[in-house]
Amino acid sequence: MSDQIEVRVRNEASGDVIAVSIEPYATVSMLKQRVSYMFKTHEKQQKLSTPELGVLDDIKKLEEYGIVNGSEVMVAVPEKVKEEVVNISDDEGLVLEESDAVPPLPEVLEARDLSDAQADEQADWKSKAADAVEDGDLAKALEFQTSALLISPSAMMLTKRAEFSLKLKRPRGAISDATAALTMNPDSSKAFRIRGKALRQLGDYDAALADLSTAQKIDFDDATEDTLRYVSSRCEKLRKRSQQDASA
Repeated sequence: MSDQIEVRVRNEASGDVIAVSIEPYATVSMLKQRVSYMFKTHEKQQKLSTPELGVLDDIKKLEEYGIVNGSEVMVAVPEKVKEEVVNISDDEGLVLEESDAVPPLPEVLEARDLSDAQADEQADWKSKAADAVEDGDLAKALEFQTSALLISPSAMMLTKRAEFSLKLKRPRGAISDATAALTMNPDSSKAFRIRGKALRQLGDYDAALADLSTAQKIDFDDATEDTLRYVSSRCEKLRKRSQQDASA
């Protein structure tokens, strides 16, 4: 436009120069507003000056300073504070290798009507699983629990087997059973809790955070809070580190 002038604005720190088209009767503050879009800094953080005039007053008009088409002014902007690189320590709770197969699930996740003989057989397997836990043999307990729930599943039995897998550091099995348990009972806080902890073992922290948070909303558990805080903190650190890497 014919009634505008072009002012050259030089960044003192970088030496970069931008050309700003503006009315001669505009104030220094108005020039700062246009500069803010180009140098990505708020006008209140800028200091405009020239060698002859020194620092320019925000409320004065450019024409009062004799700034005309082709004039150059300097802009000083604060340096960005370099953010400390987020250090992410190793997670000692990760399960790096898992060779055991995921325990089998019933074809249908639905409780069946059992005959007396089937009910007795299931009770026997559950009793053997409980005895194995007492003896500290979780692998054997998992086998017995599998035999019991294949007769007829329940959310509680699936959650119990998921708990065995979690303690045995078999997160894939724990996730499979906890997910099956939630299919049968979507409000099982224990199934959410176990699946969240298993996801943490696999390093899927965002999913672990979601499950652990849901578990705590359904039924708060003091023992889970430390894990939840750790996972939440790690998610935040990973997000920050990702942002730093992207802007590096």
